[in-house]
Amino acid sequence: MGKLKIFGAWLKKWRFLWLSILLVLAPVSMFIYSVAGNLWLRYPLFLKTPLAFEKLSLSAFEEPLCHERCLLKRLLARGVLVDSLKNGKQGAASKIIRTLAAPDESLAFKEELLLAWREAYGQNNLSPDLLAVFQNSNDQDLRVFFQNNFDLPLDSWREKERSTALASNLPLERRAASLQMLAKQDPDFFAWSMSEEILFEKPLMKFLLKDLMLSPNQKPLPADFWEKIWPKLLVSDEQGRNWAIFLARAQAPIAKNEAADFLIKAYRSPAFSVFSRSFAAEILKRQGAGQDFPLPEIKDQDLEKYLLGDNL
Repeated sequence: MGKLKIFGAWLKKWRFLWLSILLVLAPVSMFIYSVAGNLWLRYPLFLKTPLAFEKLSLSAFEEPLCHERCLLKRLLARGVLVDSLKNGKQGAASKIIRTLAAPDESLAFKEELLLAWREAYGQNNLSPDLLAVFQNSNDQDLRVFFQNNFDLPLDSWREKERSTALASNLPLERRAASLQMLAKQDPDFFAWSMSEEILFEKPLMKFLLKDLMLSPNQKPLPADFWEKIWPKLLVSDEQGRNWAIFLARAQAPIAKNEAADFLIKAYRSPAFSVFSRSFAAEILKRQGAGQDFPLPEIKDQDLEKYLLGDNL
């Protein structure tokens, strides 16, 4: 009984200390749960907006390969930023601009912020600050993401991409990415590329022919495209000529006569290997070109040469 009295007296003496500890632990526990769980989504908008930034930034850093659970978390956080932007929160918009302009922020984080901007304002609504971020950026991946998600004014990007594509001192991949962008969205691409003869520069020609061939939205090529590219193909390698043949196949539904004329010319040209001519013959047969195109004979020495890569 005496021990209980002593324990009760001890509790009474230190009750203020225990109460203080509980008062500290309660909000700390709630904060931890809100950050780790989804309780933070119930916070007022001005409180959960900075948390959304932090969650997106942390996710981009820790989960560069984002899967189902990660995508859901990012979607929730991005939705908060969309609400902030729609509610005219200038702090959120300014922080997005600063983050996009920062060279040390990850691409995945920047892409999430751009998606939030597009969802809030639409793909045609770029503020002058956001457009300036795009124009001043040298990050080709970020520029491509901008291009794929916003309708940018032509004069805001075309000259920079043309200069990059022409810069022979830059890596091929960088120049090729600019060519991709121009080929997809510059209405004057072919006139410019032919005047600069960049379309025929090896290995950019092969890359662009491949990219054009694989494009899901085929557009008609200029009327003199095949005529102008022909002399370049004669001095190209096997791979470049084959990409041209496959591009002609992809163009057949929208430019049947021009594509067929090129394929017939390739089939009859001794400059093209028996393999390239075989590809052309097969495509012409499947398209019902109305003539007989027997497959050229492939000799043992041709096959051996092909396998050794001598004509690639």
